[in-house]
Amino acid sequence: MKSVTTFEAKCAKCKQIFSHPSLGDFVYGESLFYTADGKHQVYVSAFSEFPQRVRALLPNESSLFWPALASLSDKFEENSFIADLCCPFCSSTEIECWEGDPTGILNLSEVSFNISSSLSDAEIMAILSKEGLNA
Repeated sequence: MKSVTTFEAKCAKCKQIFSHPSLGDFVYGESLFYTADGKHQVYVSAFSEFPQRVRALLPNESSLFWPALASLSDKFEENSFIADLCCPFCSSTEIECWEGDPTGILNLSEVSFNISSSLSDAEIMAILSKEGLNA
């Protein structure tokens, strides 16, 4: 578990205001993943074993690293994770403003990769290729 501060955000599409967790601007090697419906979040560290394995499979300095990891993570109640903040009202990733006023603290679980970690490197690359995440 990781305690993370939550902040106010506003959806550009539906104009709803909601709270979202943020690691802040000065975090290195950590990120948050969100279910595509925007209702659940998890914490991820790039320094764990499986993320390091994925990093070695991708080109250096790849902007695809976080989206690739999200696509390989275990689902939450049949919901896949993505690397973009989503509105929990309309599921849009078009966020008008974020990291507004602090709204509280949220304890986040670390994402798991139980299914993907049992795959071969070739199988992982096939999944990433299918998702368009292997440039």
